[in-house]
Amino acid sequence: MSTITWRRCISKAATEFPLTKLQVLEGKIPTSLHGSLYRNGPARLERGGQPIEHWFDGDGAVLGVHFDNGEARAIYKYIQSEWLKKEETANKWLYTGFGQKMSGGIWNRIFAKEARNAGNTSVLPLPDKVLALWEGGWPFAMDLENLDTLELDNLGFLRQGETFSAHPKVDFETGEIFSIGSTVEKGKSYLCVYKCDRNGKLITQTRLPHKVKMIHDFVIAGKYIVILSFPTEMTPKGIFSYVLGLKSYNDAVEWRPENGTGVFILNRNDLSLLNKFTTDPFYAYHYTNGYEEKDGTIYLELVKYDSYENIRKYHDTISHLNKPLPSKYAGRLSYMKIDPKKGTVIEMKDISDDCFEFPTVATEQVGKRWRSSLFAHNPKSLKFDDMIFRGIARYDYSTQNMHTYSFGEDRYASEPLLVSSKDPEEGHILTVVYDASKNQSELCIHESKNLEKDPVCRLLLPEVIPYGFHGKWQHSS
Repeated sequence: MSTITWRRCISKAATEFPLTKLQVLEGKIPTSLHGSLYRNGPARLERGGQPIEHWFDGDGAVLGVHFDNGEARAIYKYIQSEWLKKEETANKWLYTGFGQKMSGGIWNRIFAKEARNAGNTSVLPLPDKVLALWEGGWPFAMDLENLDTLELDNLGFLRQGETFSAHPKVDFETGEIFSIGSTVEKGKSYLCVYKCDRNGKLITQTRLPHKVKMIHDFVIAGKYIVILSFPTEMTPKGIFSYVLGLKSYNDAVEWRPENGTGVFILNRNDLSLLNKFTTDPFYAYHYTNGYEEKDGTIYLELVKYDSYENIRKYHDTISHLNKPLPSKYAGRLSYMKIDPKKGTVIEMKDISDDCFEFPTVATEQVGKRWRSSLFAHNPKSLKFDDMIFRGIARYDYSTQNMHTYSFGEDRYASEPLLVSSKDPEEGHILTVVYDASKNQSELCIHESKNLEKDPVCRLLLPEVIPYGFHGKWQHSS
């Protein structure tokens, strides 16, 4: 079969389905799983015969899988935003996005440049709702059980124009939620940092002067928050092209390595800025985790790209279904050590040059020293030809071994999530897998300590789930 068969899962709009008991294809559902898995991603990439210009701008839809007493029920629903409703009525794309330009003539492109909130990137389960996240705006609140869209939610503190990250961090012990965002006010742009309680209510926030740019993720590391600002910039020429509607935001952004990567170190208690400095240029979308060493230095792990140009070519290839790229465009697993007081990067090295993305750790380990990291993974031998990942991996720091599992040809893995039991480093790994040969989606469950073995359970999902981004697990109360 073709090496790009994964494209079948995004070739047409996904189909919603009601709460449905899942069929067990193989094995048995672990009785220790009590809670809900939520996953988000672009589910519609075409409207009225017109394909979306960028993968990041597809209509968001959330999958919920509820586990209880050895059974699993799943539901899948689009986020019912006002933008989606208007575009459904018109049967065409009406708004701009990350990579989407406004259609129509030049006057329409200049004066009708409203951006759509796709709500398609990640989720944050709270005690009374689950938030569907998109970093360019406010989150959408959805019902925890039936995934009805409740409202575009400002969480009681977000002001007009303020955004909320797609990668909030939750301290397992305190329940505190940390997030970032951005805003422009009176011609000045700011990086926003928020600290909330376990219910999403604001505790404190701060604003740091900062050029408008996308900062997708950040790290909690002990008593610190670390935010990296990569050297992308919209130059006057880019701004002119963007304002005229000739280029999307993504196309108008330029890679400016001479500016270096900015590093912000904040106190996680009061969000005060402790240090700010610049280091060598590189790019990253996602971090695995971070912690504070005994000597006071900060260790963080990330999926590193040599430049924004590399990752832009990768995503453009997915969006436009071009020919696959060689492995040099893939993300490498790397780490960096930072001296927060001196404001220097002590060391930055690659852990593996295989192809990685979507790194995760157990929720209990966020901001702490951890043992196991999980990833979507391709061995370098595949030369990145698939573009999407065929397997998952677990890196064990105690042994420095990389444990991998391949789902096989024409089977593609999403972000793996570790659902722990009594030991936060052990439990079960949940992965949504698309089988292109059968055009079906499955939820595969591995024992984390036996990742190389076949899943202990495979569940058939009622409809195809297009390849998406991020998810979270919520334990039953």
